Amino acid sequence: MAKDIVGMEFDWFAVDKDGNVALFATAGAGPVPEQVFASLAQHDELAEHIPVAGWGSSQVWNSFAQAGLFAYDWRDAIKAYVRVAEPTQQLGSSLAERLRASSLPRLAVSFPLEHEVRLPVEPIA
Repeated sequence: MAKDIVGMEFDWFAVDKDGNVALFATAGAGPVPEQVFASLAQHDELAEHIPVAGWGSSQVWNSFAQAGLFAYDWRDAIKAYVRVAEPTQQLGSSLAERLRASSLPRLAVSFPLEHEVRLPVEPIA
């Protein structure tokens, strides 16, 4: 539940209206769609298939981009997720199918066009 992750870094995935996939990093305060909490095991399983390096550094964003994902990081000062990386290549077809067939939240935005994403959910308090 949302209250269980307050103050903790928590990453979640979403698909945009065009089928692009993004990782959202909460920085301990960003809002998370309730749908994510209903499918945590699926989020964890999908995350295991994404080759990521550079944990704990800004290089992690490049890692997600190289895996074919957009990446957004929460900025509390503006109450929005800000794009910090965009794909440098396409998602592998197997991973793309898994992500798109999953129950990930679908957002009515286009990640290539959105530098900032504000969710219609209340921030974690």
